[in-house]
Amino acid sequence: MKLIAALALPLCFSATSVAQADKSVKAIYEADTKKVESGDLNFDWKEYRMAAQHGGTPYFDWHAVRNKFHEQMDKGDTDGALKSANEIISHNMEEPEGHILALVAYQKLGKQTEAAYQHKIVEAFLNSLTSSGDGKSSKTAFVTVDESEEYFYLNIVIGVGLPESQSLMTVDGHSFDLLKVKDRDGKEQEVWFNVDISMKAMSDAISGTKKK
Repeated sequence: MKLIAALALPLCFSATSVAQADKSVKAIYEADTKKVESGDLNFDWKEYRMAAQHGGTPYFDWHAVRNKFHEQMDKGDTDGALKSANEIISHNMEEPEGHILALVAYQKLGKQTEAAYQHKIVEAFLNSLTSSGDGKSSKTAFVTVDESEEYFYLNIVIGVGLPESQSLMTVDGHSFDLLKVKDRDGKEQEVWFNVDISMKAMSDAISGTKKK
């Protein structure tokens, strides 16, 4: 009986640690979201990105909403499109896609002040990503917290949708996504992303040490 009790203790500790970790990332996400809503963008965006992607918000697939946004814009329903953009934002304030869509809608509505703030949010997100490196090698790779950040960078900064190829690489014990792309001028380039954070999150989810 004592042996069973002793074996049970690490399990209880692990479950408690996971619960505390989940509570912590949610607290970070909620605190930083309030700052964004109040107009304060001067905080640790990497921490915010990590909190949002790894437990701070429930999973939400925004792709269908983005498609709806474009359909509404094509029909001239700008108010409806703005509501769709805000639907994405309401599920995850950190997700830059919603802010890009809101920026487009506000510009169409002639609301330049609101559009400018959405631009600042996207800029803060990109600065957090690009300040980690230049993406030209494994040593200077952009540090991402989720794969979606890679495609957002390709779309917004380089102006391409999908890479020509994508390879998962291991260099000096670190994991990288190496994306080969052609820019708007047809010039080929390689973009390196450090994916240690998302690979660890995936490993933790598979092993059961962290709840999805």
